[in-house]
Amino acid sequence: MPHYLVMHTSLVEAENEEAAARKALLTIKESKKISFSVKFDEDSVRRVVVSTADIPCDLRPLAGDPEKREEETPADSIDGAPPEASFHAFIDRTKFAIALILFISGLCLGLAYRVA
Repeated sequence: MPHYLVMHTSLVEAENEEAAARKALLTIKESKKISFSVKFDEDSVRRVVVSTADIPCDLRPLAGDPEKREEETPADSIDGAPPEASFHAFIDRTKFAIALILFISGLCLGLAYRVA
């Protein structure tokens, strides 16, 4: 499956970069149609207009206040994952790091012994 570079350009007046990005995002969210430039390679750039009515329901943001949705996520979870899953992922990363350190230490000791 090919990859495409998809870009949306908005000219926004704002106090700073973050405010401009927020304004552009709000404009995109409230739009009925959104235009994109889709680039396949250096020679082909195509202008595409997408209607927000065409977006499947599972890709649309949930209705309601986003702050309330954030409060429903446990505070000790990572990226919305259950706390148990994030803990196990942390343990797996820690085990990998320890194994990698032991391997590199053994490799260095082996090379030092061979040189000496």
